[in-house]
Amino acid sequence: MSICPSGVPRVGRPNVAISYLLILLGLCLGADAGKTTYYDSPRLPTTLVPFHYDLKLLTRLENSSTFGYEGAVNISFFVHKSTDVVVLHANDFSIKLGKIRLLEWNTLNKYEVTEFSFNRKLDYLIIKVDSYLKEGRYYSLNIEFGRRMSENRRGGYFLVYSTDVGSQQK
Repeated sequence: MSICPSGVPRVGRPNVAISYLLILLGLCLGADAGKTTYYDSPRLPTTLVPFHYDLKLLTRLENSSTFGYEGAVNISFFVHKSTDVVVLHANDFSIKLGKIRLLEWNTLNKYEVTEFSFNRKLDYLIIKVDSYLKEGRYYSLNIEFGRRMSENRRGGYFLVYSTDVGSQQK
């Protein structure tokens, strides 16, 4: 009995090695299938169209060890096509599941956010809700978020510079 370069024992029947490889391939594909990707197109979906944003931002700049900001955004949008996924541009925020609220206008029906994720490659925030948003209706999405500032020049950041006196400032 010889060993194949892949470490699969060769037992005289080539079908055994092929079966082993197919099972291994299936396990690899199955392991990745647990990660749900609701949207990965390079363009935002056209299922809903935002028409108004209210943004509140509170910066923490007093102490360099706590540089950061907190905020809330309220986005009003119209649904062109029924969907249970809301996709918007966002990058590196801290968001808690309980800090995302979605309401239908006029009825004030609340939608439960079942999960959310970031597509870091495309800078998307993807929000999944418990039931479909209805076509032709208006909705309001409220998100509370926060982020620490850094020197990497992405999002909110700070720079270190020297004054005429030679002291460093942030």
